[in-house]
Amino acid sequence: MDAAQEEKVRRVRSLLQDEQGYAGRKIPGAVLLLPAEVAVEGENLLYRPSGFLRLPSADKLGMSEEPKFQSKVEGALDEFVRLAFPSKAERHSSSDIADFTRKWGGLWLCRHDLPCAHPPIGNLLVDPGYFTRCSPTVSDGMFAEPIKTWRELAAGAFIAMRFAADLRRGLDPGKDRALRRSLVSISNKWLSDGGVTVQLVDAAPNHRWPSGVEFRLSVGVGLYGVLAAQLAMAVTLSRTVYVCAECGKLFTPEPSHRPRTGRRAFCRQCGRLAAVRHAMRDMRHPSQGTQELLVEETPTPKERGGPKLSKS
Repeated sequence: MDAAQEEKVRRVRSLLQDEQGYAGRKIPGAVLLLPAEVAVEGENLLYRPSGFLRLPSADKLGMSEEPKFQSKVEGALDEFVRLAFPSKAERHSSSDIADFTRKWGGLWLCRHDLPCAHPPIGNLLVDPGYFTRCSPTVSDGMFAEPIKTWRELAAGAFIAMRFAADLRRGLDPGKDRALRRSLVSISNKWLSDGGVTVQLVDAAPNHRWPSGVEFRLSVGVGLYGVLAAQLAMAVTLSRTVYVCAECGKLFTPEPSHRPRTGRRAFCRQCGRLAAVRHAMRDMRHPSQGTQELLVEETPTPKERGGPKLSKS
């Protein structure tokens, strides 16, 4: 990466990074399965995930030593997008991709050059294997992935980050709507291919239900899901999944208006009026107050209509 490319990446990251300086944010509960072996042969990256046995005579993998997991995922996206700008030496040897894989793990790509968790491809009516889940491509007992695909995916992730940075700058309002559509489409494709889902996690089981229950992104143990979740969080400047305490939908607040940890969150549509209704309800029923809930129950239609005024 030359100085001009370095500066380009730095400018984009500066508009999307969190308080710790990462565009690729922390994902609670996420883990990465690290490789035991990494090599580059021709146009392919070869690696064997730790915990898998290498079988040189067959395109199969069996379990072997203890797997090595890594819970620190912050910064993975930041380093991944740099792979789109290799130096001349790195373009020839692909050493940057090999080093990245040793640190963060592989993408687990299948024969479609997509992560093996991707949705079905093909025609349901004519393809009997439509619902068959893909497996990573294996060659000589190791996962094999095209270097070219790695570069293309890194470039695609950087383009999405650049779109988000342009939208934050507001350089050309006339193009904002088209950029937003493209950015949402790219991010959704990453999330879908990476198999990223939203799950409930009981983070504090000693609290009264539903206090202590959180919505979290589930990314599996593959790197692609982590990168997809980090990309979606980076382009929306999010730190976590926010759930509106009034209507129950997931939303992304403005960075300057994020709710404090443990407090209710309200989407733009429900807004301040909903917050006032919930505060008044807590005042009427202090024993049932839910000020410290991480996840709110969806209010009933009666509650959505606002509190009834008592007769004086």
